[in-house]
Amino acid sequence: MVVRGNSAVGELAYAHSGATRRAPAPTKWPLRVMVVSAEAPLIGTQKPGTLHGGLDIRPFSEGTAALLALSSEDPAVVVVSTDIVGVELTRFVEAVVGWCDVPVVVGLTEGMDASERAFAALGCGARSILHLPFTGDELSTTVKGLGFQAGHDEQPVTVGTITVEPLAYRATVSGTSVNLTPRELELLKYLMVNSPRVVPVDELADALAVYGDGSVSNARVLVTKVRKKLSVIDAAAGERVQTVHGLGYRVVDPSGEA
Repeated sequence: MVVRGNSAVGELAYAHSGATRRAPAPTKWPLRVMVVSAEAPLIGTQKPGTLHGGLDIRPFSEGTAALLALSSEDPAVVVVSTDIVGVELTRFVEAVVGWCDVPVVVGLTEGMDASERAFAALGCGARSILHLPFTGDELSTTVKGLGFQAGHDEQPVTVGTITVEPLAYRATVSGTSVNLTPRELELLKYLMVNSPRVVPVDELADALAVYGDGSVSNARVLVTKVRKKLSVIDAAAGERVQTVHGLGYRVVDPSGEA
């Protein structure tokens, strides 16, 4: 049975063909993956967050909270454990598929009847099965099997000594990794793709809105953080992120500077 402690959850869990469906959003990298599991889904020392391969893991320990967060999290893929808590597995799959048409992967645990529950979920619209816990490589392979591929704007981009690899979800300065958050990396990539053009701050804020706070003030704060992190590796690299007062920001290639 579905836990009905919250009426909104009940509505989502019993989604039907006539329910309002959320149109699929264009694929954005890093690819956001919602993982619903009472146990830690990742093997080893890896923690929820950005993994190599451009995957941004969003963990939820129980199903009701995950259903209620579908709209705000806007995941590209949902992984749900066969031992999901709070909502019966097949009802959860029906809700996700029926409401937002996001591909669902069943995380197979070692519990009793786990295989039977997994195959029942496939019959309700789940697309694949992945053993839990998983490694970053295993999750990346599963996601690629669902048809997600990088577009032209997800190819590596280099300006001077700075390189951003969107799908590897990595930024480097002369080969040394820079520890950036998802929004910081997206900001740096956006400036580099548009280099040497000056990007107005409101345009930059709009580009970052999908990752959270899309305000102008937040964009300014992120630029400062990115510049500082680049400077830790190489002071000259931090100086490549320039402020053009009254206009916006740009990343410049020293070889092409006037």
